[in-house]
Amino acid sequence: MRESTAEASVVQHFWSLSIQGRFYLFRPLLVGLVLLVAALGRARTPRSRHRVGDLNNKSPHNCIGLHRTEGLPRSYATIRPYPRSETADIVVGMKVAVHQGSYAKLPAAVAASDADLVVAAEMITTGYHIGARSHALAEPADGPTAARMSALATETGVALAYGYPERDGAHVYNSVQLIGPGGRRLANYRKTHLFGDIDRSWFEPGTEAVVRADLGGVSVGLVICYDVEFPELVRAHALAGTELLLVPTALMSPYELVADTLVPGRAYESQLYVVYANRCDTEQELTYCGRSCVVAPTGEVLARAGAGPELISADVDRTALLVSRAENTHLADRRPELYRGLSA
Repeated sequence: MRESTAEASVVQHFWSLSIQGRFYLFRPLLVGLVLLVAALGRARTPRSRHRVGDLNNKSPHNCIGLHRTEGLPRSYATIRPYPRSETADIVVGMKVAVHQGSYAKLPAAVAASDADLVVAAEMITTGYHIGARSHALAEPADGPTAARMSALATETGVALAYGYPERDGAHVYNSVQLIGPGGRRLANYRKTHLFGDIDRSWFEPGTEAVVRADLGGVSVGLVICYDVEFPELVRAHALAGTELLLVPTALMSPYELVADTLVPGRAYESQLYVVYANRCDTEQELTYCGRSCVVAPTGEVLARAGAGPELISADVDRTALLVSRAENTHLADRRPELYRGLSA
């Protein structure tokens, strides 16, 4: 009788844990299961990288095979297999690069990146702190600059994200556009949190918080610079399904803390990859501090630039994202009923 009572007590204890949504005792098992599935996926996958784009396109820029590594720095020569769907239609990982440099050197950087996606800085096409010129140089989302970027993406087979001033009728926005490896425009986001007089004097705020698109099976979201300093916006992306958050920025000294501390924190607390693409030049009284980075959902900085022109890259792996979310359960452990006042 005592044994039955003890067994019932144990069952009741485990049931209580599950009702509370904690599952602490089962997390090692869950993580192990995810790792096992990942290992089986890799075992079935040929040891090659799967490029983002049309997998039936046999061009050297859109193929299933090894990335070209001749003449590239050692850090660009990593070949890493990614699991994929049984139908071979969905790629679940990619190599992401950040071009921390000028607009003039962007085409060469894209060609040398050996990446699936290259991210450039905020307003890279015109400059950021340029006053009334931002209106004079503004273009529609499908304007001449977009056409040039589409041609570059098509020529190299590399997806691009870049900042530019967007004109829509009488309004001008600080925007970022994502273009796929085949040259198609995938998403366009307008900065929602304007920074000081530099932004507010010349740009209208965007009204759509979460803008994202699918790129090779990865859900890619877009924000700009100051936006990432609002945890609510990044969390909204995570809850909407964003897995890779792109942040073109124009971060100036003395705010290096944002790149070094805040951005890794955002990646960890909302459990997603963050790509932070900064400038490293000067405009009027502003000195842009560089320090672009690619950060994993664990908060680990996978790649970090210095203060000068640089091309950095890192692998984005959805399996690692699943493992991190299983271990770090911030999203699952939320209690939104307690936070409703934050939206006021």
